[in-house]
Amino acid sequence: MEPVIIEILKLRRSASWGVVLVLPVASVLSACVIVRPTDWQLLWIRSVGFYGMALLPVSLAVLASLVWRVDHQGSNWNALMSSSVPTWRTVVAKAIAAWLPAAVMQLVLVLASAAVGSLVLGLPGVLPVRCLAAGALIAVACAPACALQTGLSAFTRSFALPVAVGLVLTGAGTTMLLVHVPVAWLLP
Repeated sequence: MEPVIIEILKLRRSASWGVVLVLPVASVLSACVIVRPTDWQLLWIRSVGFYGMALLPVSLAVLASLVWRVDHQGSNWNALMSSSVPTWRTVVAKAIAAWLPAAVMQLVLVLASAAVGSLVLGLPGVLPVRCLAAGALIAVACAPACALQTGLSAFTRSFALPVAVGLVLTGAGTTMLLVHVPVAWLLP
């Protein structure tokens, strides 16, 4: 648990918290700009649609790159790579450190949806429980993508390469979903 806490502490002054807070809120607000949702279901679908197909996967790649950035920039890189392969504990700790902000991002999405629906749109009632469950499921589904991106980030000092790979795989996955390729749901 200590290595995970150390990795989270390394993130405290990074841009990761901006990603965690801004992207979900921007997704919910853009759902209101594109079409004025008249009920909770429409607000949730519009908020999660673009977010899930583009913003979330790319932000997971950014989070994984940010987790490794501190080690790649400093003299820690030489010590970390002296054995030519980072230890599995380091990679696991960094994957968890990338996943925790991703999970918080889902909480921000749910809270932003509830706040915008109630306070801005004046929707009756409250955000349905199924949206909370979907947010929790999305948080769980982020774990393998964070692990994959963390593994990729472990072996390159480039911040942009893992993000570019995430963007390309996001495009491929979205295209596969749109053309109804049966195995598309297997991709993290």
